[in-house]
Amino acid sequence: MTGGIYTITSPAGDMYVGSSKSIETRWTQHRFQLKKGVHHNRLLQDVANKHGVRSLQFEIVDTCDERDLLAREQEILDRLKPNCNLYQIVGTNLAEKDYVKTAFRCPPDLYAHIVTDALEARMSINSHIVNLLQKAMDNGGLRRVRTATLSEKSLDQISELIRRVLAESEEDS
Repeated sequence: MTGGIYTITSPAGDMYVGSSKSIETRWTQHRFQLKKGVHHNRLLQDVANKHGVRSLQFEIVDTCDERDLLAREQEILDRLKPNCNLYQIVGTNLAEKDYVKTAFRCPPDLYAHIVTDALEARMSINSHIVNLLQKAMDNGGLRRVRTATLSEKSLDQISELIRRVLAESEEDS
């Protein structure tokens, strides 16, 4: 299945980048929520309120295979640096209760890799991260976490352990 990455741009140049398996359906949802004043993205809602929904330009930036969608969206976010995205890391949406990734503050390149693997395995991103952490712990790379707040050093160590687990699983494939 082919999906795509799109932008929503105001006359003033304010921009939002998103991705969807069905761009037209997603655009319809955006327009409906923006017209009703209930869009989940307060920045985009403010732009729509200021300029009007009809003045927003919807444009397909790229199409790609569904499994490459999030990684490609991250590349485009990094390049365009839109000012209406609440987060500059793909999938960082607290409304989706993606607490593991949010707390983990996963580097964008590693997160894109994890997302791709999770999609291929047909599992949630959180479940995949938990499985990777469990493998890292089972391999003796991480003793146990005693606190909910991790230091920068601990976060770096966890990232490195997950990178190793991912590399080992690719070698086994």
